[in-house]
Amino acid sequence: WDYNISQRYYKLSIKSWKYLYAYCKLLKIHKTLWEYQQFNLLYTEIEDVLNNNNIWDHNLIRANIYYEKWLYKVALEEYKIYLKIRKKDTYTINAIGNCYYQLWKIFHAEKHFKQALEYNNKLYYSYNSLAKCCLESGNISQAISFCKQSISLNNHNFTAYFLLGKCYYRNKDFQTALKYYNKAYSYNPHHQMCNRYILKLKKLWEI
Repeated sequence: WDYNISQRYYKLSIKSWKYLYAYCKLLKIHKTLWEYQQFNLLYTEIEDVLNNNNIWDHNLIRANIYYEKWLYKVALEEYKIYLKIRKKDTYTINAIGNCYYQLWKIFHAEKHFKQALEYNNKLYYSYNSLAKCCLESGNISQAISFCKQSISLNNHNFTAYFLLGKCYYRNKDFQTALKYYNKAYSYNPHHQMCNRYILKLKKLWEI
């Protein structure tokens, strides 16, 4: 994932009618790259737009912003309001699950990820999220299964490969773990935790 190219793309999108969603994507990029000054400036700009315009889906946009700001409880309430309008919106149901996961309410998180998949069983990212829940509860074999289901739907899938690395690392199958961390790295070389695991495993095995 080339973040510089992504930022240029989203900046162009900002001029289109979907500019607020582009802003939210840019927020995520700035957070991933630890660019907090740019993050805060962009956050302020989005708030100004929302406060001075009548935008019908402002709850969803605000929820996305609050989530990126680590305000998970506030984001959760905004997502729930939006879901009353779009009752079967799988993106929002999955997002509610993500909020619960961040709040360490794993049972509620898992329930929403499964609900999203009931409406659309092609949501590879919901399988990733279920794998995270299984990792938290110590069910490694089920986590592996969910990751592989996710990859079957999207094989350019950094998160699934990274989670598989974590699964095999916890099972002390270090060579298989390294295989999946390297695969994850090929899709996102900027991910710091992935790089740390690769260096640690290479040192362990002197590969």
